[in-house]
Amino acid sequence: MGIYTNSFGETPEEQEKRRQHLYQVYDASVKKNEQQTAYKDTPQDQMTRETNNNEIGSKSIQHNNNSALKENTTNNIHNFASQIKNAAEAMSNEYFLMHKHNYKNLDDYYHCKANYNATKQGVFGKATSHILGTGKEVVDLVRNTTYKRMPIQNAIKDMNHDLNINQIGRNRADKNIGISAQDACADFRWKNPKLPEEYW
Repeated sequence: MGIYTNSFGETPEEQEKRRQHLYQVYDASVKKNEQQTAYKDTPQDQMTRETNNNEIGSKSIQHNNNSALKENTTNNIHNFASQIKNAAEAMSNEYFLMHKHNYKNLDDYYHCKANYNATKQGVFGKATSHILGTGKEVVDLVRNTTYKRMPIQNAIKDMNHDLNINQIGRNRADKNIGISAQDACADFRWKNPKLPEEYW
């Protein structure tokens, strides 16, 4: 009895071997198609991914902008506080020097220097000199009329004079670059030439 073969002349064992091979090729092809389908975007998928990427980019830009804004705000606050502090110190230093040196007719010189140095700190320093200078003159007005019994007209005249000198100091600070307060206010210093140079 002869061995059974098909139209290809294959024995049953060879036919089975060929079927197994075809199954493997088919399985591999199906898996490949599934992988390609998984990574293949439809137009809607592409739009969704682009939208997500744009959202991520926008969030990143917004985060960077927020960080820059926060840093700028911090710097501005620090600058604001620094100018106020330095301006207040400049004015108080001249006030104490004026009383420490105690030379007559030199109030204008120290007023001019105080407001000059305060204004040199910047726009906030200049504002500080306005507030502190005006506040001090108002207090002096009350003290002169109440405790010193100065006539109100004289007290107001004295206040206006000091306010004017304060403004001169600020104006000279705005105009002069690289000039010290001692030089900028030198004309007031000559109201008492006896002031030693070491106190200038």
